[in-house]
Amino acid sequence: MDHDFPLGYPSMDNEVDLTLWHACAGLTHFPALLSSTVYYYPQGHVESYSGSAALQTLFAQFPAIKCHVASRRFLADKATDEVFAYVSLRPIHADVEVPQTSLTSQTKILSGAVKILKSSDIGGGSVDIGVASFFEKQEMEVTINDIHNKVWTFQHTYNSALDSHSLTVGWNDFCNSKKLRAGDSLVFLKTSRIRRAVSVAEGF
Repeated sequence: MDHDFPLGYPSMDNEVDLTLWHACAGLTHFPALLSSTVYYYPQGHVESYSGSAALQTLFAQFPAIKCHVASRRFLADKATDEVFAYVSLRPIHADVEVPQTSLTSQTKILSGAVKILKSSDIGGGSVDIGVASFFEKQEMEVTINDIHNKVWTFQHTYNSALDSHSLTVGWNDFCNSKKLRAGDSLVFLKTSRIRRAVSVAEGF
């Protein structure tokens, strides 16, 4: 709970764009604001790793510790694209006033869409994405950034009869790398910083 980053703290290379993080996490997942006041319940940690009886007795005397949020990091799992937050807390002393600050993204979402994958989308060599606002109505090579800012190259095709957009060449490589399966969702975003971005939300 110290402000200094502990051993194993995620590196800066793992941080992702805050706007993309929120788009994938959803409206129900919003970590406390930087410097805001929260309560830490140590008993939950003790129960998780079977701490000693002495430690459990100690924490039983302090069931909740008033803290302020010292730092926040918005991250995504390299293998699954699952987003999570790393929050560092510092105990508050009665005579210490904590300034309230906020951390907001300067990136603005211009448009977005979600594609839920079907069995036919996996391993078939192409996927009908149907997000017209992201692509021109012509066959062309396109680049899309994933949540880790890796650039993926796809061949985009357009079927004027069906008004349908598809990704073909490059799709199988993306599909295999992300270990996609039916029920997973692709979250497409166009932001003020990134022309085309995509992340994966695992299905249940």
